[in-house]
Amino acid sequence: MKSIYQRLNLPNFKPVFGLTKRASLVNRWPPGELDNSPELYDDKHLCYARYARYAIDLRYHAYVETLVPELTGAIRDIGLQHIFNEIKWPQGTLMQPHTDGVDRGRHCLQFLMETGGENVTTAWWQEKNFPLVRAPRNLSDRVISKDDLTKVTEVILTKNTWTIFRTDIIHDVKIIQTSRIAFTVGFSDDAIFETIVNKYGM
Repeated sequence: MKSIYQRLNLPNFKPVFGLTKRASLVNRWPPGELDNSPELYDDKHLCYARYARYAIDLRYHAYVETLVPELTGAIRDIGLQHIFNEIKWPQGTLMQPHTDGVDRGRHCLQFLMETGGENVTTAWWQEKNFPLVRAPRNLSDRVISKDDLTKVTEVILTKNTWTIFRTDIIHDVKIIQTSRIAFTVGFSDDAIFETIVNKYGM
């Protein structure tokens, strides 16, 4: 494995078909955290963010394949992602340590439309007694103890930028004050991932 994430030199995302939200695919609190009691993260008591994911116009498959031809035939999922501080918790919220669902793929191409606040970080972690890259399963089905995690790397992603990153490594997003909105494309081919990193990486 050569890369975990990479900023990409691609044209700005233009919603050519509009981004009308169809039925929400996901709209939930993290499992086991329905009362959303704050926990101590980074010396702040953070609540868990609300997460929603929406299906969008299927013609975006062709749009993405034109933008990044390497993804032709490899896209597993395209959607609009919304992570937000629904209760306006003053110290902010976080997307808990997790891996993405099996159906979405092991990698994500993302255009960040709204950051959700100043200096929101995305960090990747290794869980004690487990490999860095995880087998295809949805780790968001259980709450991972932060005490068992060691940080591998982290980045602050900026608005109106493309990034590619691995979603089969435990990652979290924090501290979210408002709304974090992204256009995302999921796929699973490791060779395509590295090709995109090498061809379009900044």
